[in-house]
Amino acid sequence: MMSALTLPELIHNFETWAWLDAVLNADDRTSQTSVSYLCQPAIETPQFLLPADTPQITAASLTRFNDGRSIKQRLVTSGAVGVARTGLLRRARKPLRLGETITLPNWDIVEDLSVALGESNLVAAVTIGPPRRNRKPVLQLLKRNGETVGYAKIGWSSLTRELVKNEATVLKKVASQLPDTITAPKVLLEQTWHDNQVTVISALKPSPLAQRAQAVPVDTLLSLARSSQTIHLAVRQMPFLKEWKKTKLGSQPFMGPLLKKYGDNQLELGLWHGDYTPWNTSTVKGVVSVWDWEFAAFGRPVGFDILHCNFELLRRDESYSTQDALEYTEAKASELLQNSSDFPDAVFDLYLCELWHRELKLSGQRWQPTDLEELLPALKQILFRRLT
Repeated sequence: MMSALTLPELIHNFETWAWLDAVLNADDRTSQTSVSYLCQPAIETPQFLLPADTPQITAASLTRFNDGRSIKQRLVTSGAVGVARTGLLRRARKPLRLGETITLPNWDIVEDLSVALGESNLVAAVTIGPPRRNRKPVLQLLKRNGETVGYAKIGWSSLTRELVKNEATVLKKVASQLPDTITAPKVLLEQTWHDNQVTVISALKPSPLAQRAQAVPVDTLLSLARSSQTIHLAVRQMPFLKEWKKTKLGSQPFMGPLLKKYGDNQLELGLWHGDYTPWNTSTVKGVVSVWDWEFAAFGRPVGFDILHCNFELLRRDESYSTQDALEYTEAKASELLQNSSDFPDAVFDLYLCELWHRELKLSGQRWQPTDLEELLPALKQILFRRLT
C-alpha cells in the first residue's frame, strides 16, 4: 500500500520528517520531480529511504555489505537484490520487510549535488538511522542506471558539521599513505550547502562474499596506525592533552595521578580511525575497505583502535553491559597491545580518557538515547579505581 501522506503532512506530524526536510530541502523552493521510496521500517519512524522507481536503482541501493553482517543477513539482502532486479520488489516488500511505499519530491540537495558533480537526474537512497547523538543523513547518490556516484554526508549541527569536515580532512591526508592492504574512500566534493557541511566521498565496492573479519584484526590495525609517519613522545608532552585540559575532563581528580604515573612513558603516536569495527569495514581478497572516518585523528597512541574494536565488539553483544565490556577490555589490554606498546596500562588509561573526551563532545545533542548514558559513569568508575 502506498502512503497517501504528502511531505507537508509528514513534516507536521513526525519529528524525523521535519528534521529531514530542514536538512535536505531549501527554504525557497521544492523540486518539481518526484521519487518513489520504500520507507523502512515505517512511515512514522523512517530510518532508510530506498528509491523504488526503477529496478536498477533499487537493486543498487540494497547492495551494502560489511564484515559485521551475518551470513543470514547477507543471504536475505542478496535475495532482495535479486527480486529488485526483476522489478517485483514492491510486491515482495511485506515478506522481505522492506517498509511502506511513499512518493516525495526529489530532495533539493540531491538536485544541487547533481549539478556540482557534473551528473544529471541523480536520485538518492537516504540512510537516516535511529535517533542518536551524531545522527545525520547519508545519501547514496545514484544514476538512473543504478551506478553509485558517491555518498554524501550532511553535517547539520555544530557537532555533525565538525565530524563531516574532519572526515574529509583525514581522508585527504591518508589518500596516498595507506598500505596496499587497506583502502578508504576518496573525497569527491566538499562544500557548504545552506549552512550545512557536505562531503561527498567515493563508493567502495564491497562484495557479498566478503570474508568475516576476525574479532580484533590486530595486524591490520597496527598497519593502519603506522601508515602515516609515527613519532615517539612522553605522555606529558602529547599535544592532545592541551585539548583535554580545556574540557571537564581536564579537571578530573585522576588526571594528576595519570600524569604522575605515566608522564615519562614514551609512547608511539600515529593515526587512529576512531571507530574501526567490522560493521565499518569489508574485507575482499585480503584488502580491507574502511569507511566512517569522522572520529579519526593523528597523533594518538598506537593501540587505540585495537582497544576500541575489542570494546565495541563486546558492547554490541547483548550479554555484556557497558561496564562489562570495559572491564573485559581492561583485562585483555596487555595481550591485545603486546606487539604495539611497552606500556599497555598507559595506552589503556589514555584510551579511556579519549572515550570520555568524545562523550563530552557528544553530550547535549538533539537526540540523547538513554541506553548510552551508562558509558561516562563506567569510565569514571574504572579510571578512579586505576588512578586514585
